[in-house]
Amino acid sequence: MASQEEQVGYASLLERFEESIGELYKEYARLFPHHKRVWQGLADDEIQHADWVRTLRARIEDGSVRFSQEHVISPDHVLNALDGVARLLARAKEGRVLPVDGLAAALSLEREMIENEWFRFFETDADLIKRVLQSLGNDTRRHADSLQRLWDDDVNRPQSG
Repeated sequence: MASQEEQVGYASLLERFEESIGELYKEYARLFPHHKRVWQGLADDEIQHADWVRTLRARIEDGSVRFSQEHVISPDHVLNALDGVARLLARAKEGRVLPVDGLAAALSLEREMIENEWFRFFETDADLIKRVLQSLGNDTRRHADSLQRLWDDDVNRPQSG
């Protein structure tokens, strides 16, 4: 099992990741006004997720939460994901993103978190923390579903001609 210091560092990475996704979605809200409400809602959720992870980090620091050995995604995995989000954000700030590309990138990010069970790595007896982790997972699935509906409605819509 990783040391408490390593676990705090890992939670800090996840917090940064959630904040970065929130920034990316805010930028998409600016770039894609047709779906501004959807993107801004997702961005707001990601900022809330960062707050939740910040709370979890505090619980790691006080010893009431610890990582479960078998579910920890490597810090390198999170750092690579952070780098990917940073590249997406830079492109978005330059205005070099088509709506379909932004949607595909966001859907890929959310699906990756689901498939790799990013929020199933904490072991705790605290019911509040368990609920927070469950909410993070549920929100991520809800985000993926929302983005998939947007994809289905906008990208897969038959073109009239």
